[in-house]
Amino acid sequence: MAALLSPDDEHNQALERADHPADWVNPTPQPRYQLVVARA
Repeated sequence: MAALLSPDDEHNQALERADHPADWVNPTPQPRYQLVVARA
């Protein structure tokens, strides 16, 4: 993967690993629900 931060040093690499974990899986969304928004 190309570096997203510049410079590509150890600190920015650690930040990128913490912010974008390689093993991240998006959670399964909850079923649909009814939502009402009231505006005063």
